[in-house]
Amino acid sequence: LAPRCSHGRPVHSETKRMRTGMRYAGYVRVIDDNENILDVAEVSLDVIDHQGHSWGGTLRVSAGGGLRGKAMSVDLEVPDLFRASVLLLPGPTTDGISEMTVLGTGAIPFDE
Repeated sequence: LAPRCSHGRPVHSETKRMRTGMRYAGYVRVIDDNENILDVAEVSLDVIDHQGHSWGGTLRVSAGGGLRGKAMSVDLEVPDLFRASVLLLPGPTTDGISEMTVLGTGAIPFDE
């Protein structure tokens, strides 16, 4: 069986992802400090203007998942594309999906 993201959809190595200029939209692995994959989630990343952060966006996870409602530092990874440290902040939940704010640290990893 193919691994599934927090929305229950299968995640394939050929998963469609968009990377144009300074934007990324697609699925990412959410990885903790011990290299455990906490979730596979859908994300939209872009350049932002936020104190101390030059990139970020929104991560969507299942409202019943382990990431919901927690602020944490993790890595986001797209194999063969990028891995970067981020701060995740809890956000609103609608129709079983929680949106989390992503604040990236360091250089923009999806810059071409």
